Parts: sequence; C-alpha cells; structure tokens
Amino acid sequence: MEISEKIKRARRALLLTQQEVADKAGIDIANVCRLENGKSHSETAIIKVCKVLGIDYE
Repeated sequence: MEISEKIKRARRALLLTQQEVADKAGIDIANVCRLENGKSHSETAIIKVCKVLGIDYE
C-alpha cells in the first residue's frame, strides 16, 4: 500500500478531518490533501502527518 493510501485510511479511521491533521502536524491543509492524493512527496510533511496519525513512514 502506498503512503498516500495509508495516510488517508489512518485519518479516516481516527475520524479526523484533513484540517485537524494539518493543524496537529503544523502544515497547510493543501499539503495534507496533496499527500492523500499522491501528488506530494515532501518527506518532511509525510513524517509530520505520520507522527500525528501514529503510523510508520516506510
């Protein structure tokens, strides 16, 4: 499974909005949207979001 799909599934399982994840990760909501759609490969943003969602970044 790609990291974008892992992020989206984890966020939904935790019943969080993209805005809530963005706020907790300290990034813009647009970054969360791009990560979930596989349009961003910013390692820094991925690591921050994974930390918020409690998932591993591989």
